[in-house]
Amino acid sequence: MSIGINVKQIRKSKGFTQVELADRANLSRSYLADVERDRYNPSVETLNSIAKALGVSSSFLLGATKDELECRKLYDEIRINVDKITYGYYPNKKFTDQTINTIHEESTEIRKKYNVEFEYTPDGVMGICEDMFDQKFLQDFVRMVERVRENVEKNESLNIYNEKRDFKKMLEDDTEMSFDGKPLSKVEKEKILRLMEVMLDDKK
Repeated sequence: MSIGINVKQIRKSKGFTQVELADRANLSRSYLADVERDRYNPSVETLNSIAKALGVSSSFLLGATKDELECRKLYDEIRINVDKITYGYYPNKKFTDQTINTIHEESTEIRKKYNVEFEYTPDGVMGICEDMFDQKFLQDFVRMVERVRENVEKNESLNIYNEKRDFKKMLEDDTEMSFDGKPLSKVEKEKILRLMEVMLDDKK
C-alpha cells in the first residue's frame, strides 16, 4: 500500500477533512491532496508532520495494513471513552472507586477470555490496549468501555438529580440559607424553588 493511500485512509478513519489535516500538519491542502494521490513523495520532515497530525508514527504511515488501520480506529474509540469517563466527569484524571468496581465487573469476561490483567487506571486501560493491539480484542474492549461510560454517565446524572432534590427539600423546609454571606429572603427562596422545580422536571 502506498504512502498516499495510507495517509488518506488514516485521515478518513480519524474523521479529518483534507483542510483539517493540512492545517494540523502546517501544509497546503493542495499539497496534501497531491501526496494522497501519490503525485509527490513527501520528505522525511513532511512525513513526520503528517504522522504527528494524525497521531501515528511515521513507520505506521509507511506500512499501515487494513487490520492496523481498523485497530487504530478501535483504539481511538477506547481513548475517547476513557477521556469522557475521566476528564469529562473527574478532572483529577483518575477513576472513582465506583468506576473501578464497574470496570472490574465489566472486564471479567475479557480478562478470562484473553488471559490478561491490567490496572484500573486510565493509563492501565490504554496500556493493555497497546499491548494487545489485536482487532478482536479491541472490538471486545470497545464494547466493555462503552458500558462503563454509560454506567458512569447514568450515576453522574443520578447524583446531580439527587443533589438538586436535596437542595429543593432544604428550600421547602424553610431552612435558613445564605448566599455570599447574606441571608436569603423568603421571596428569593421561592424564586430559587421555582427554578429547581423546572430543573428537576427536565430530568424526569
